[in-house]
Amino acid sequence: MKFHQEWKKYTKFIDRILALSKYHLNATIDQEIVEIFTYYFINNSNVFFNHMQDGQEVGVIFGNIDYADEVAFDYDKLTLIGEQHPEYKEITTLQMEINKIMEAHYEPEIPELVTFCSFIPGVGSQLIKQWEAEVKARGYHQYYLFTDSNCTYEWYIKKGYTLLEQYPINLDNLPTIKAVNKEFYVYKFLKQI
Repeated sequence: MKFHQEWKKYTKFIDRILALSKYHLNATIDQEIVEIFTYYFINNSNVFFNHMQDGQEVGVIFGNIDYADEVAFDYDKLTLIGEQHPEYKEITTLQMEINKIMEAHYEPEIPELVTFCSFIPGVGSQLIKQWEAEVKARGYHQYYLFTDSNCTYEWYIKKGYTLLEQYPINLDNLPTIKAVNKEFYVYKFLKQI
């Protein structure tokens, strides 16, 4: 199932993920950037789970199983935003570098956990269990994901993921981001289930 028509309703979750960028990267992010990421994440997913509590959606997970078509990231639009709004230049440049690494190391034959977000502790772990059950039900015994220095990548190690690769990103041309991050990496993890 694809979510082309409904992607805008999930912007609050991507906004939550990107809100961490504001803190960790000392960056400004606007709604247009949130929508670019929401569209990209959702349209590169064919598995979706959500968690409801008291009638409210408090967690979502997007994954890709048996789906080889990857929607291209809108580099032109992100570049244009960075050019029109100098305050977004660094975050758009960083995100384009992150996505280039992810695209270069995409593996269509292995399920990919695209992204997840939860607003309540413990919900993320529940969503991961649902995702892993679906991966197993489709005959797979492993999956991978990308994360970066901006996320709590240590959580994955604690949960039994294996770090396959770490790809450094040069921050020399990103002084605002470099002021709060001496180093920045994209991490590729694998989980055996």
